[in-house]
Amino acid sequence: MMKDYIKHVLIGTPLEKPAKTLQFLLNYNRRLRHPELEEIYLESKRIEQVMKCEIGISSNCIDIGAHLGSMLSEILRLSPNGRHMAFEPTPQKACWLKQKFSGVRY
Repeated sequence: MMKDYIKHVLIGTPLEKPAKTLQFLLNYNRRLRHPELEEIYLESKRIEQVMKCEIGISSNCIDIGAHLGSMLSEILRLSPNGRHMAFEPTPQKACWLKQKFSGVRY
């Protein structure tokens, strides 16, 4: 749970992108061993690209299964004037999200 908390703390900060880059580099051998999973490894980048195209400055969004808040952070960055909702069934993670993203309804 400590690893998840550290990831959660980094989300939405200037350290988020370098941490993602480092994680990508550290997983290089795993990606080589499992080329059949290439589409899964590309999923986050593709989701971010679609979000950039589809979410406007005042779009209203719902994040179902908000986990640690990475997509929620991106939603808030892309749509600062929208109204947003997030659902996270894990109580501890939901608590972290409520503390970090106070302007979001849960």
